[in-house]
Amino acid sequence: TFHGDSFADPWEWLRDKEDPEVLAHLEAENAWTDRVTAPTRPLRDRLVSEFRAHTVETDTTVPVREGDWWYFSRTTEGHSYPSHHRVPVDTTAPDPAVPVVLPGAPLPGEQLLVDEEVCARGQEFFRLASLSPSPDATRIAWQRDLAGDERWTVVVQDVASGEVLDEGVTGTGQGLAWSADGRFLLYPRVDDAWRQHQLWLHEVGAEPRTDRLVLEEPDERFALYFATCRDRAWVEVISESTTTSEVWLWPTAHPDCAPVPVTGRTRDVLVDVEPAGDHLLLVHSATSREGTLAAAPLPGDLAPFLHPLGEGAAGDGPHDAVPTDGSGEDGIPSDVGPHDGARPTSTGTRRELLAPPSSWVPLREADEGERLLGVEAFSTFMLLSLRSGGLTQIEYRLRDGAPGDVPLPAAGLVDVWGAGQRVASDTPVRTIESAAGPRFEDTTFRVEHQSLVVPPQVLEVDPRTGGRRVLKELEVPGWDATRFVEERHWVTARDGHTRVPVSLVHRRDVSADSTAPGWLYGYGSYEVSMDPFFSVMRLPLLERGVVYAIAHVRGGGELGRAWYEDGKLERKPHTFTDFVDVAHWMVSSGWVAPGRLAAE
Repeated sequence: TFHGDSFADPWEWLRDKEDPEVLAHLEAENAWTDRVTAPTRPLRDRLVSEFRAHTVETDTTVPVREGDWWYFSRTTEGHSYPSHHRVPVDTTAPDPAVPVVLPGAPLPGEQLLVDEEVCARGQEFFRLASLSPSPDATRIAWQRDLAGDERWTVVVQDVASGEVLDEGVTGTGQGLAWSADGRFLLYPRVDDAWRQHQLWLHEVGAEPRTDRLVLEEPDERFALYFATCRDRAWVEVISESTTTSEVWLWPTAHPDCAPVPVTGRTRDVLVDVEPAGDHLLLVHSATSREGTLAAAPLPGDLAPFLHPLGEGAAGDGPHDAVPTDGSGEDGIPSDVGPHDGARPTSTGTRRELLAPPSSWVPLREADEGERLLGVEAFSTFMLLSLRSGGLTQIEYRLRDGAPGDVPLPAAGLVDVWGAGQRVASDTPVRTIESAAGPRFEDTTFRVEHQSLVVPPQVLEVDPRTGGRRVLKELEVPGWDATRFVEERHWVTARDGHTRVPVSLVHRRDVSADSTAPGWLYGYGSYEVSMDPFFSVMRLPLLERGVVYAIAHVRGGGELGRAWYEDGKLERKPHTFTDFVDVAHWMVSSGWVAPGRLAAE
């Protein structure tokens, strides 16, 4: 019963997974499916063999440096799960090269951290997440899910012996962060709706009942997330809804301190924060819904901002003074007003913001057709993730000198960063994203690059020269990308003016003669973008002459925040009409024969 209206669900009995009647029903359904689809079995078996022929099962990932170790994973043919390893960095070299890890060939000094295949034995389900070495590299922390319900158990192991030191924390959300001294782990908890609403601090080896609440988000519209910054002195904590966010920084060297409030919460303003050593970098939507890159000064003394956990009463007021009319800084409506009620609370008193909106210094606005997404800081350069013309892009800017020991004043923030340069690509329809790996002090960065026909690559980029080198490309036996063509088309929607981007790929000898079969894929919600990606499962389709297309419909984020907002709430029908309009175009343009188009 909802809101006084009652509904009967005749299939409620299927929820009992142990009921013999349920099991018998499922077995009968499977038997019926096998009988009806029996004529397709030879094709199914042939497709499976083709998938395998294009797949190298014994492989490795590109090593990522953390401290004095290179961390990487291996997959092994016949195993369902990977194993995780590390090798020591040659610290005698001034600029140690990324080691070349060969499939099936151990490196000198290689250590096994976690073998998922062994952990999964005897389990109906197994999943590992958040693998993270301790700062002194003697222990490894990770999370385990044995039920598939995304409620995790935290596991801490001694690297040398493999001994499990701690697995008492259970039922958590996903994510772990170490304190600088390696004594504590930060982790999230979820409520009954699987919303991450709390952050907790656990002392490794201690009883979980002694864990301390660090931050709580009582507003069901918001969820709490965190991520270790490249500057390992900080962990960014963010409370976010689809339209509004707020940021704190947790000091890893002071685990007993509450997260430092950075931005406050302003209604309809999204913000991302990254420490850059002697100042902060931000991407926010306070002045443009498509994003603004900004900088903010840091105070000369952080001590007044550090408050022990448990100081004062939880939730005793907003972090910044807000007028009773609900307007915040610069007259922007704020969610922290007295008649907005629930907001995140840490166990402490009202505190000053580290970087209130009034201190933000604009560095770059989104240009026409752009959407600024996030920023990453290194000691001598920054990375700006953005969308432009419907495609992802990485823009990098060099810094005038390395960070100093004294925070930069606001007046110096504009001149410290040079002009933006974009990562070059020879592929017209592709996806470029920032990749894990480089540390704050490194002089190069990594991106992941792929397209509908180009297998995923990890590229290392030197921001001083723009030079690129391939660290790894996914090996796909038997695949020749030159036999295929990928294109970007723009389809006019039924309103006569909106242009919907379409990513299309086909065999080179297939022409728009209205004879080919087609497959159209689309998704448009939550500002999620369906960017061009490589898939081995798609290759047998393309090799058979199928024309494959992705309709980047409204409701997604391909063309920015405006594209998302034009496909939600009362404008939600645009998501579906765009998809139908692209389907009609695939037939009318001749790419697909009438009656031969499949839609997903």
